[in-house]
This record gives sequence, C-alpha cells and structure tokens, in this order.
Amino acid sequence: VMLEDTSRELAAANGRENELSNYLKEAIHEKLRAETKAKSYEQKADEAVQVLENEKVEWKEKKTLLIKLRREVEFLKEKVVTTENISDKYRERCEELEKSLAPVKVFAYLSFRITILR
Repeated sequence: VMLEDTSRELAAANGRENELSNYLKEAIHEKLRAETKAKSYEQKADEAVQVLENEKVEWKEKKTLLIKLRREVEFLKEKVVTTENISDKYRERCEELEKSLAPVKVFAYLSFRITILR
C-alpha cells in the first residue's frame, strides 16, 4: 500500500513537474513575444522621431529659403525704386535737353528757310 501511495505521489509530482515545465515554456514564449513587440514599438517610435526630425530640418530649410526670398524681394524692390529714380532723372534730363535744343532747332530751321529764300 505504501509503495502504491509513493508511486501515486511520484506520478502526481511528475504531472505537476510537467505542468510547471509547460508553464515555464509558455512564459518563455510570452517573454519572447513581448520582447519582439517591444522592439517593434521601439523601432516604430524611432521611425516616428526620425520623421519628425526630418520635418523639422525641412521646416528650417523652408524657413531659411523664405528668409532668402524675402531679402531678394526687398533687394529687387529697392532696385526697382532706384531704376525708377534713374529713369525719372533721365527723362528730366532729356526734357531739359529738348528745351535747350529747341532754340537751336528754331535757329537751324530759320537759317535753312533763309538760305532757301536767298
């Protein structure tokens, strides 16, 4: 009887050992799945950070480009104003020359007419 009891206890202990062994295997698999998921999430987080960094760089580049464009526009506006001033001065000078040449033209015309009349 004692041997049978010991045999039953041994069988039950083996059963529990197998059960624990299965739990341990399952726990190891769960741990590996969790680690894989964690790595996947970590990789996704790194990718998201990279995307944000790239957008930040692009934004800085765009901002720099905008500043350059604004400066260029300001420079061109100043050039236009300068050109307008120069063309105004040129127009004024031409008008002055026209006025100063008017008597010469009249004199030349009169001289020409007088020559023909002679």
